[in-house]
Amino acid sequence: MTDTHAAPGGGPAGASPAARDRDAISDKEVLTYRLVTGVSAIAVLGFGLVYRAVLPGADDPWAARFVVAAAALAVLGLTFVPGRPRLVAALHALYLLFTVWVCGLLLLNGFAPEYQLGLVVIVAVISALFRSTREQLAYGAVTLALVAAVAARVPQPRSSPLLFGSYLLVILVLFHVVVRNRLRAERDLAASNRRYALAAQGAHDGLWDWDLAAGRVYYSPRWKEIVGRADHEVGTGPSEWLERIHPDDRARVEAEL
Repeated sequence: MTDTHAAPGGGPAGASPAARDRDAISDKEVLTYRLVTGVSAIAVLGFGLVYRAVLPGADDPWAARFVVAAAALAVLGLTFVPGRPRLVAALHALYLLFTVWVCGLLLLNGFAPEYQLGLVVIVAVISALFRSTREQLAYGAVTLALVAAVAARVPQPRSSPLLFGSYLLVILVLFHVVVRNRLRAERDLAASNRRYALAAQGAHDGLWDWDLAAGRVYYSPRWKEIVGRADHEVGTGPSEWLERIHPDDRARVEAEL
């Protein structure tokens, strides 16, 4: 059975179920955040060397790079804090910091194509990480406004800010569609899981579900009640089920399994 309870990091007590579902952070999401923030910290410093090699005269302060890398590591550390308080807010602040920082590099380097490419990559990655389409749309609006502000302050850009802005707009629209479809699929799956849980409760049957890949078995509360055990007395291994087979039959059943 698919686990339907909220992961750690959910909303405050007393919040509505919809709010708790929206605020809960799954373990899969946390792993993604750890990977993104860790790789980002390394990439921020590593690409500084790349840009200096490609653009020897680039205005690319190392102090700013260290600040951004340190911020990414700080958010990475926050993912290991029990309960993960304020993690989503910290991630959003980090996304904005990345974007403002690269827009600053665009300003310092007169819309150099190399920094345009860096902003495109950052916008694409960040757009795919948002947990709601409203957040993504807000980020897109802020990003386009920043690019427009930079363009207004660069009298002789090295490449067309208007063309670059159109590229960003296309990327944001594409990822908006992708994220919206992903979120819709996640909501449909969550609704299906809730319906299955209600059906299982209504049937009042002793259900068990064996995850063969992980080697774990889910035993429903009713199953534990039927075999006369309390919840804490039953583990998650298949032996809980196999031990209840008659000794004369167990070897044959295990061989068939």
